[in-house]
Amino acid sequence: MQGVAGPYWYAGAAVVQILCFGIIAVYIKVFFYFLMVIIFIVLLIFMFVTYCTSSKIGNIGVMYDNLTTVAKLDPVSGNRGGSYLTFWSIAGLKFGILQTVSCWGITIVDQAYWQSAIAARPSAAYKGYILGGLLWFGIPFGLATSLGLAVRALDLPLTIAEAGDGLVPPAAAVAVLGKFGAILIVIIILMAITSSGSAEMVSVSSLITYDIYKPYVRKHASGRELLLVSRLSVAFFGLVMALVSIIFYKANINLNFLYFLMATAICGAVPPLAASITWAKTSKFAAITSAIVGQLAGVAAWLVEAHIEFGELSTTTLQQIGPALTGGCFSLGISLILLVVLSFLFPQNYDWNNMKHISVFDDISKDKTAVAKEETIEALNNAEKKIWIWCIVLTAIFIFGWPLLALPAGVFPKGYFYFWVILSFVWGLVAAAVATTLPIIESRFIIYSVAASAFPCFPFLKRWAAREQHGLAKASHSQDSSSSDGLPEQDPKVAQFMQQSVVGIAEGPGDAQLASHVRMVSDHARSATLLSK
Repeated sequence: MQGVAGPYWYAGAAVVQILCFGIIAVYIKVFFYFLMVIIFIVLLIFMFVTYCTSSKIGNIGVMYDNLTTVAKLDPVSGNRGGSYLTFWSIAGLKFGILQTVSCWGITIVDQAYWQSAIAARPSAAYKGYILGGLLWFGIPFGLATSLGLAVRALDLPLTIAEAGDGLVPPAAAVAVLGKFGAILIVIIILMAITSSGSAEMVSVSSLITYDIYKPYVRKHASGRELLLVSRLSVAFFGLVMALVSIIFYKANINLNFLYFLMATAICGAVPPLAASITWAKTSKFAAITSAIVGQLAGVAAWLVEAHIEFGELSTTTLQQIGPALTGGCFSLGISLILLVVLSFLFPQNYDWNNMKHISVFDDISKDKTAVAKEETIEALNNAEKKIWIWCIVLTAIFIFGWPLLALPAGVFPKGYFYFWVILSFVWGLVAAAVATTLPIIESRFIIYSVAASAFPCFPFLKRWAAREQHGLAKASHSQDSSSSDGLPEQDPKVAQFMQQSVVGIAEGPGDAQLASHVRMVSDHARSATLLSK
């Protein structure tokens, strides 16, 4: 999409999604579910076409031979043998470190992650994050192995500027699929941007509503007033995103520049944010000072390294891997050192029991039983132990184990490359299957209930819904009888909705009953939005 119209369309799509569909999507995630399904479908299309049906590549052997030939004609500096098929890569190692540092900033500084984690039950939230991370890995792994390698294997005439603008996947998609490939790229970009953009809009609206408006503008604002402010904030932030995108576009700041700037710009806030919920000595002074000084140190190191390495400061030199890595490491490292020193010199010794008194704003729903029962300390400790185990194991595998196991292969022989591509296919297929079917399985009771209300002529739907309700009630009773098993308890509002749905189905509801259920879902979504924030 050329010109300044692109940012407005992408931001506008996300705003409309939130304002028009967000109320229902927040509760049942139907809209986001279909976005995810479309992304995985497009991913699998690209992978299978590239390696199975494309007339230009069509199989793994041709891809390997083409990459080997291109490496001889245009070897990669810093890679063993100049090959594209090796983990012995200086630039690859630098990028791996930069990506690891950047991801700390992406996850910890992003309000959308915090909001989702706080809204979920602690003993169950980590399962979703771990599973989501493993499933997400299949997307960049699959796209890079198919479209990413196809660009080099076909030796497409992309300039450095075009690659920096993010045109590598579109170029490969058009090469292997023609105009249909371009359409698929537009679809997957629109799905990804509207999904992530809408999540950021909701998270920013939460900050504006509960961290600015509520404490400093109207301390006694009602729930309906807060909901209105939240919606207005969504529209405002959507406009801001579009304007900032246009400024970047006019200033010739591309995606590559923004990506490499990310670690320098945000990683200074990682140590104080992480320590604020894990270390009681962390003080307000230490957190604020370390975040600001760390970011300033990162920016200074970023500029100095670019000038030393390339002799000038420009958008081209500042987006190179060396300056970006130096800036990100300084930002994170200086912030961490300063945080520890200042926290020991000026400790706060925060009492974690104060977190039990955090206010919950909800005067929209007439039902006041929405606050779920507090989880036991034993359950939280059990969840924490599991989190640490998963964290250490997965970090060892992805950051150290996988690359180290690939090093002995040197430049990949053809058999090893076959294994690599097949692994990407297996990962993508399993991720797509799990991401597509698991939400349906977990939401089967609500699906049965709504279907039974909409189609009362099918009595088997009533029996299915009643059977699922009996199973849920039995599981809930089992959880109540054990206080330290760490299993998540059912949201009381969801339980109430399920119970009323079954009662209504048993009475043979018609359109009026279905409308009542839909209104109840909508009311719950509005109040759940406030509770989650």
